[in-house]
Amino acid sequence: MLRESDGRSRFTLAITLLATFTGIVPAGWRYLPADDEPDREQPDLATLVANADGIDPSGRPNNYGIGEPSRYYVWHDNQGWHLRCTSPKGKAYGYKGRLRLHKATFLAVRPIGVDKREDSYGVNRAKDELAFKFLTGAQFDGVDFNVKAEDDAKIEFELFCFGKKTPKRIFIGASAGNPKAHQFALDADP
Repeated sequence: MLRESDGRSRFTLAITLLATFTGIVPAGWRYLPADDEPDREQPDLATLVANADGIDPSGRPNNYGIGEPSRYYVWHDNQGWHLRCTSPKGKAYGYKGRLRLHKATFLAVRPIGVDKREDSYGVNRAKDELAFKFLTGAQFDGVDFNVKAEDDAKIEFELFCFGKKTPKRIFIGASAGNPKAHQFALDADP
């Protein structure tokens, strides 16, 4: 039970209830427990771009489908960006990741199939980072998003499937290309 003096808990509860019942996650709210903070050196942007070199993010992946083996789908179309994850029927897997924008900001983020009891996502105050955790079964969980990008802006993806670095389970664009690593970057405005 919350005590009257526990203002921070009341604020957190209020924001959580807002997100739960409206699907709206206010700018500045994000769910990033301390144990999720990476304690490693971040690859430079040139390395991240090279990890997805030659992959065109345009168009929904040609192998897109609900209930496929555990995987991510990432693509861009005239509606904006899309990120989805799915798992085989009868199984639920955990997905987590971060999207960081370089020379860009998030304009809108819309949840897709997100279960408010088991899934979480949010954008930081600067509107340049999105973090998520999804527990996904034979359905889609994910986000659609739009960005405001400067020239040469990039979107950095860091995607984990059941806690592992699995680039072969990440499918990008109509060609369903796989990045070289679970961390990669694409042009924000392809």
